[in-house]
Amino acid sequence: MSLVKMSRIEVTIPESYKRRETRQQQFRIYQTTIAIGPSVDQISDEMPDDYSDLWITYGQHPDGLAWASDAVLGTATDLKQSSISTSPDGGMRWKYVVSTNSSILEHHIRLESHGGKISFSNYFPNSIEAVASTILELTGYSRSSLVSSPFFRETICGIGFGYRQISVSLRTRAMWDEDAYAQCPIPTDIS
Repeated sequence: MSLVKMSRIEVTIPESYKRRETRQQQFRIYQTTIAIGPSVDQISDEMPDDYSDLWITYGQHPDGLAWASDAVLGTATDLKQSSISTSPDGGMRWKYVVSTNSSILEHHIRLESHGGKISFSNYFPNSIEAVASTILELTGYSRSSLVSSPFFRETICGIGFGYRQISVSLRTRAMWDEDAYAQCPIPTDIS
């Protein structure tokens, strides 16, 4: 069994300035996703098909009840579109979609610790992976009206592109060590 945890996740869109004057922010937070789980990316191609079949996740926190009763997250997120889930290979995922009528989390979101326990079978992953990703959306964009919504236009090699959202991700891996587990940095004195 291994305890995995990501502590205090924070996403902020800083204020825009032009010649010392504050400008209206161009983006707002649309969605933030946290994912933690074992990774087998660097393990040999000769890995058996059932390598991760017995990896089980439990004790996921925050769970649905803690999240829905949170004073900020419970009122500022869209509970129908947001979700908490686990994957068959022992991973955990929290997806928070900010409500369209919420200005509380529009430019700043602070999340407390996210984590849980993963029970491994005879096989271990090569690392524990943690990902925090956020989708930013143009401030003038309305999800209900696609026609009149603004979007950025750009031409690359003669081809026109337009977008309303940008995705930003941070991914890190703690390499597996059977004695130190997936602690990073590895403790120098393991008894």
